[in-house]
Amino acid sequence: GFYRFRWSFGDLQSEEVKVMVVRDWIAEIETNHGKIHIEFYPHLAPNHVQSFIKLARSGFYNESTFHRIIPGFMMQGGIPKDPQNELRTPLKAEFSDTKHVFGTVSAARMTDPDSATSQFYICFGPVPHLDKNYSVFGQLVAGHEVVKEIEKIKSDHNPCKGCGQPAVRPGPTPCCGRHHQDKPEQEVVIKSVTLTERMK
Repeated sequence: GFYRFRWSFGDLQSEEVKVMVVRDWIAEIETNHGKIHIEFYPHLAPNHVQSFIKLARSGFYNESTFHRIIPGFMMQGGIPKDPQNELRTPLKAEFSDTKHVFGTVSAARMTDPDSATSQFYICFGPVPHLDKNYSVFGQLVAGHEVVKEIEKIKSDHNPCKGCGQPAVRPGPTPCCGRHHQDKPEQEVVIKSVTLTERMK
């Protein structure tokens, strides 16, 4: 959690210092395709890390899905199974210089930089146009082959069911006059998220 400190000496008083204390957690995301392990970056995005840990502990992500899969780009999840439980309070952006590479875990958001809630994505490779524009809060440390297998799952525009065109570049593709949902043909279910402290 967060701790606040302030020093005083006589009539002098320091500015308040806010310190986040967090264990060195590893999150095991068990999917129906295998297990994925991620480490957290509280030094880069403390509020996003704290939010994910809180949601994971509450079982918020259990039985949800990675609902978007775009080969060469990312897999996105974090919408609760019951839409009634979806978060409404957004997090303030915590952008950094950390690059998006294979296994980078970042917060998904709308156009507003301060609109991220529970959704997150895991990159399938370098995505430089996302650098400094999305809040990176973790990194894949195990389950690389699981992520690569999930990347191969076909989605609604790979190829498009309407016009037959495949995705030609990473990212959402305008096709048949609109953006598709990138919904995978085969469900990728988050069975559970378990937090364990990293062994020293």
